[in-house]
Amino acid sequence: MRLFMAIHPPDGVLADLKRLQAGLLAGTPPVHPKEGNRLSEEGIVRPQRLPFKPTRAGQLHLTLQFLGNDITIHKTEEIRQKLKEVEPLPAPFLLSCIGAGAFPTPAKAQVAHASVESPELEPLACEIEHALLSLGIRRDKPLKPHITIARSKWGQDVSGWVAENRMKKWSEAEWNASSFSLMESSAELGGHEHRVLERYALRG
Repeated sequence: MRLFMAIHPPDGVLADLKRLQAGLLAGTPPVHPKEGNRLSEEGIVRPQRLPFKPTRAGQLHLTLQFLGNDITIHKTEEIRQKLKEVEPLPAPFLLSCIGAGAFPTPAKAQVAHASVESPELEPLACEIEHALLSLGIRRDKPLKPHITIARSKWGQDVSGWVAENRMKKWSEAEWNASSFSLMESSAELGGHEHRVLERYALRG
């Protein structure tokens, strides 16, 4: 099982994210005709190389920690139990939805994202990591709070879009995080499906 920990934005913020996403997609260059669907000499249909694949609204989330690609059912149950024992959990807190960026760089973006800020995010991520260390699970990279809004396999130049939105407040409403979730991501035709395995309330 492919598992990760996430915080999900409320509907109002989702609507803002979709507008930011639409602005990105509208500004990406059109696909060159030679990159359209076509038959190769071997008779294989070569797919169109779209600039970006937008993240579906139901999959927009902030990842707190990726847990692994091959988690067994038994270990998943251990993870669920360990997370129920996380102490101290913070009280619900506000997140500021400001700015945009891209990985690995704006000039060769494979991931376009909206940035999220809150001083409470890092302590929460540390508590989760500490709870799972006894299971041999630790963070594979430092926390960089963001919500992926689109991906590209080939890398796109979105320097202009990042510069335009780097410090822009893209959601008028502050986002109140009141829980985090243990998520499963499973491969499906055309992408991945996300499923909530367990929710954990922030209670302070």
